[in-house]
Amino acid sequence: MIIWALLALAQSTELAFPCPSGIGNPVSMDDGNVTMPKLIRSVKPAITVQARKAGIPPSVLILSIVVPVEGPPCSIRVVSPIGLGLDQAAIAAVRQWEFKPAIRDSKPVASTWQVEVRFFIEGHWVDTDEENRTRFNIALNEMAQGNARAELAAVKKIEKLSDKKYAPAEAYFGFLLYSGEFVVQDYPRAVELISRANKKSVPYGIFAMAVLLAEGKALPANPDEALRLMREASVAGVPAAQMWLAKYALRRGDQEMAKRYFRLCAATAEVCKQDLANLK
Repeated sequence: MIIWALLALAQSTELAFPCPSGIGNPVSMDDGNVTMPKLIRSVKPAITVQARKAGIPPSVLILSIVVPVEGPPCSIRVVSPIGLGLDQAAIAAVRQWEFKPAIRDSKPVASTWQVEVRFFIEGHWVDTDEENRTRFNIALNEMAQGNARAELAAVKKIEKLSDKKYAPAEAYFGFLLYSGEFVVQDYPRAVELISRANKKSVPYGIFAMAVLLAEGKALPANPDEALRLMREASVAGVPAAQMWLAKYALRRGDQEMAKRYFRLCAATAEVCKQDLANLK
């Protein structure tokens, strides 16, 4: 799997409430002949004890859902996770939402849709950093869909966020500039963006800097520092770093270590499950 796609998978959690069989293939909102579903009843999500104790600021969580012709939303996936139990609270709330289904050719159809769940605490508003985080995670979700048009649109969104100095976007766009995927390869600019994100301890930036130091193309090679940073990115939950370390362990003949890293990566990437199965 291409590394930029593996990076994008880190933002999407496991599927909740799979749709029942027989629902058919839900249509996409990109289809110009589809009228969007209409929300007719919503339920506010509960704010968890963990979130209150952590003092989490007002936040926006994005869910990808299927709105069936009949019945509650299903095939729910968190696109922009928050943690602290709020992801599960959002899923539980949206599961109770009611919609009029999408319409295509004058007939109701099941459809995929993205919805926002907003957690407002003590009446505060969502700040700029939180809005940037949400936009970034939506773009990453689009990158992971395998749709060429959506990927190009997502790259533009990530570049705009990078221009605003949103560190995760700087790291991700820097990696695209380094790899030459979707944009013209530009080592100096890639190093600038990745270095800035790495200094801010952004997991994407740590991983990207590790790649630069491991490959020695845009920066002088430093294998020891590359390995240290790759382990740090793995601990931070970057699946691409976990896969890199698993393959590094295989090259060294350490299958047990490779299995450990493939297990970590398998939580978000199907390709790691396949690699792990091949080692058994």
